[in-house]
Amino acid sequence: PVINLYPSKPFGPNDYVYIMCVTQKMFERLCTVIGRDELRTDPRFAEPKARRENADALRAEIAEWTRARTKREAMHILCEGGLPASAVFDTTDLFSDPHLKSRGFVHRVQHEELGEVPLLGWPPRLSESQVPIQAAPLLGKHTASVLAADLGLDNAEIARLRAKGILGNER
Repeated sequence: PVINLYPSKPFGPNDYVYIMCVTQKMFERLCTVIGRDELRTDPRFAEPKARRENADALRAEIAEWTRARTKREAMHILCEGGLPASAVFDTTDLFSDPHLKSRGFVHRVQHEELGEVPLLGWPPRLSESQVPIQAAPLLGKHTASVLAADLGLDNAEIARLRAKGILGNER
């Protein structure tokens, strides 16, 4: 199988495309898509066993193609060619991806201190339920209510624990 990350322009820490070709037919399609049909008959790569034995050389051949493109360009070309591939997305990529935005995966929620912030949604799409997206509470916001409910502490005891520095200040 040809399963690996390949570098792409402009060669930053997340500038890679992931390619996954697990069958002979997929490998042959990869060769065509990257314009290297001669790799199909190259004895180093023609059969799965030979590809495994010459994995470094094959990786170099494929990387020559990916290095000439951005991760998104490579992903689109490969996917349009019927191959499983994906750009490696960093946080900025995830929040700005047109496909994720159009699918409603990027949400905006109100945070108590930061105002409106973007959050990524729950990946699975269920037919009869939704996972509500909300901002996390501030650290310590529910300490008093949890201590009262779970340990039976009253307000005076909680205040005493705060005064001794055992509990942080409630926000």
